[in-house]
Amino acid sequence: MTRNLLSQKAVLASLNITGWTTRRLDKSVTKEVNNRHGASDDAGRYNKLLIAKTATEPLTTIASRARQEFYELSQPWLDTGARVLPSALYIDFSTKMRKHKADYDAAAEQFVRAYPDHVLEARKRLNGMFNPADYPSQSEVRKLFDLDVKIFPCPDASDFRVDIADEHAEDIRADIEARMRDALEAAMREPVERIVETVGHMAERLKAYKPAARKGERTEGLFRDSLVENVRSLAAVLPAFNLTNDPRLAAISDRISRELCVVEPQKLRDDPKARKSVRLAAEAILADVNDFMA
Repeated sequence: MTRNLLSQKAVLASLNITGWTTRRLDKSVTKEVNNRHGASDDAGRYNKLLIAKTATEPLTTIASRARQEFYELSQPWLDTGARVLPSALYIDFSTKMRKHKADYDAAAEQFVRAYPDHVLEARKRLNGMFNPADYPSQSEVRKLFDLDVKIFPCPDASDFRVDIADEHAEDIRADIEARMRDALEAAMREPVERIVETVGHMAERLKAYKPAARKGERTEGLFRDSLVENVRSLAAVLPAFNLTNDPRLAAISDRISRELCVVEPQKLRDDPKARKSVRLAAEAILADVNDFMA
C-alpha cells in the first residue's frame, strides 16, 4: 500500500546549491589577537571577509529563494536530504527550479566577470591581512557555483534484489517498507503542520487588527497582503500533498480555499464584517485541524 501510493503519486527530489565561501580563518591574526590579550590559543578565531558582502548578495538571494520554494513544494523524506515531490507539482517545481538555476548561473557569470575588481577592492580593504593565496583563479571560482536538482523514483521494497539468503532479503524488504511507512506518515504530518502555522497566523493577525477609530489615531496590528497570499499558496499545494487521499485533509483544504482565500487583503482591512467572518472561519478550521492531529 505505502509503496503503491508513493510510486504512483510522488518522486524524490534533491536540491544542491554550492558557492565560494568568502569567509576565511586567518590563523596569524587569530594568534596575534589572542597573544595580545594573553588569551589561550582557542579563546577566539578571526575570520576575514575575502570579498565585500554586496558582491555575493545576488547569489545568496537566488539561493535562498530556490531553497524556500524547494521546501514549499516538497515534503520530508527520511534524513537523506531528498524530499518527497508530489507528481502533481512536478511541472510547477521543474519550471521554478529551471528559472532559479538560470538566474543563479547568470549571477555567477556576472560575479566572475567582476571578480578581479573585487580582489583589488579586497586588497585595499584588508590591507595587511590580504593574502593572494586566499583567492582562486576566475575559472576555479566559476566552477564552485552550481545549483543542481536531481529527481529519483521512490524506493520500492518489492524491487529489492540481492544475492543473499531469502530470509535475510525478506528482513531487508520489511525494513524498507517500515521506513517508507514512517516517511509517508512524516510527509502527511507536514501539510497539517503548515495549516496550523499559516491559518493560525491569519486568525491571530485578523484578531489583532484594530483600525483607527478616528483621524489621527493609530491603527493597531497592521498586516501585509502576504497574510492572504500565503494562505492561497498553501491552498494551491494542499491537494497534491494529500498523498493518502485522506478525506479529512481534503475537506479542510476545500474549506481553506472557499472560506479564507476569496476575500482580498484590503477588504479585510476595510470591512469589519468580512474580517470577522474570515477570522472565525480560520479559527474553526484551526480547531478542526487540532482535533484531526489529536
